[in-house]
Amino acid sequence: MMEPVQNQVCLSVIISTYNRADVLRQTLEAMCAVDREGLDVEFVVIDNNSTDDTPEVIDSFAERLHLRHLFECRPGKSCAVNHALDTVELGEIVVFTDDDVVPRRDWLTQIAAACERWPEYDVFGGKIELIWPKRAEIPRWATEIVIIRQVGFGEHNVGTEDKPYERYTIPCGSNYWVRSRVLSDGVRLNESLGPPRPGHRFGMGEETEFLRMAAGGSDLLYVPGSIVGHHVQVSLLDSRNMLKRVILHGRGKVHLRGLPDPERLIDSPWRWRMRRIAAITWYLVRFLGGQLHIDECIRMKNAVEVLRGYGYHREALYLSWGRHRRDGSGIASCEDEVP
Repeated sequence: MMEPVQNQVCLSVIISTYNRADVLRQTLEAMCAVDREGLDVEFVVIDNNSTDDTPEVIDSFAERLHLRHLFECRPGKSCAVNHALDTVELGEIVVFTDDDVVPRRDWLTQIAAACERWPEYDVFGGKIELIWPKRAEIPRWATEIVIIRQVGFGEHNVGTEDKPYERYTIPCGSNYWVRSRVLSDGVRLNESLGPPRPGHRFGMGEETEFLRMAAGGSDLLYVPGSIVGHHVQVSLLDSRNMLKRVILHGRGKVHLRGLPDPERLIDSPWRWRMRRIAAITWYLVRFLGGQLHIDECIRMKNAVEVLRGYGYHREALYLSWGRHRRDGSGIASCEDEVP
């Protein structure tokens, strides 16, 4: 990392990318427009074994950004980000974002100001607004159902003032940052979680666990003045793809909080499993009943409400047989607790 000018705040911005060269180009172009006055900013971009033009895109910005180009062959965002955390001399503030965002011009200055304003906090999250695709039909359920905007598209807005996050609410993956000192004890993303990759059956929740460990039991702070826009993927405007994502989110609750009623599982495992099977059946019946409505928006709302619960109990049943058992007590992700 270059020697900072005296009194400048040093930031490292971490971006992992895989086979989205065109999207990454737009993001790095937006980063060039971000105000960096008074800051020493290094953009660390990790190519997660892409097969498209990603390396060339990254290198094309070397003269416009203070940029470090890393390569990680192990598939998965968690592996890529951990590679950066393990090999780069980090600034005092480490910012995490995605390869499909458009930050506000004052994004980084707002981050630095928040860290100065709140020295007692180590973990922060900012606001995420949605950027809808220009040439795609937007279904009504995508805009009207709040939990879909949050779980499916990554919208994050919990207020208009700086404030500690409430229980079961934490920052979201496209816009959060930590003081690098919290990473000195080996706090890293869990490489068994994260976006799906070969050999791994689970694909969400790595940032929730990471932030919980980074905070070390202390509060996390929401900073609405730090804003990025997040592009909505066209594929997620398909209701089937969205519902698969909702089920995945429900499954993630078990990995992050542990199995429900673990004492009962030990005392009476077959009764515990029968309760899970009954819950799965009940949620499926509710799902089928909810699909009888003529209005697609109402059908989607009914489906989202039950499929998180279905995913939660299905994953709990799977884990109860001793496969991939994890201790997952922790802070939930960006929505309410699964019933």
